[in-house]
Amino acid sequence: MTPHEAPTTSERYGLPPVEIQVQLVRLYFENINSWFPIIDAESLWTKLFGPSMSEPNILMYAIVAAASRFLPATVMTRAKRDYYHISAAQKIMLLSFEMPTLDSLEAMIIMAVDVVGTSNGPKCWAIMSMICSISLRLGINRNSSSIFGTLTPSASSSISAKSISTTGVPIIDPIDFAIEERKRMLFWGAYVLDRF
Repeated sequence: MTPHEAPTTSERYGLPPVEIQVQLVRLYFENINSWFPIIDAESLWTKLFGPSMSEPNILMYAIVAAASRFLPATVMTRAKRDYYHISAAQKIMLLSFEMPTLDSLEAMIIMAVDVVGTSNGPKCWAIMSMICSISLRLGINRNSSSIFGTLTPSASSSISAKSISTTGVPIIDPIDFAIEERKRMLFWGAYVLDRF
């Protein structure tokens, strides 16, 4: 890049160009998510490349960090791959520490898969402890408490004493089952990595 060329949006955020990002997402699904499925492919494409994206999603940094090793040398040099890998890993750690969300937990788990595949030392332990901490903070280790409630008769109703009581009868509150399934996948992904 010459001094007169302005950096692209991707380069400003420490990411490779968009066409390489698309290739990295495909490589991620072929080489990592196929045997460690924690992300739904359809929702991820929308999240990463949707029309309303003003800033990159933290998951893009995780995919860059994890899938860059699968890029052919003809697409990107080793030095560039190392640069993007280190830059993405640092961004994930900072964003996850700053504001834990389900996306940041997914990113941490993807990064942990990458680290566990290359080493089993203190770096891996630090990432796993952050994953456990974020998991507990987000409450993915327990089922949603708002799923069940109970029906109780109103005190002002004119129900005779011989009527059937509805006290303690479970009702189901509306919940987002996609989010609940996502939490379950993340919990088991974190559990498997911790046991491994």
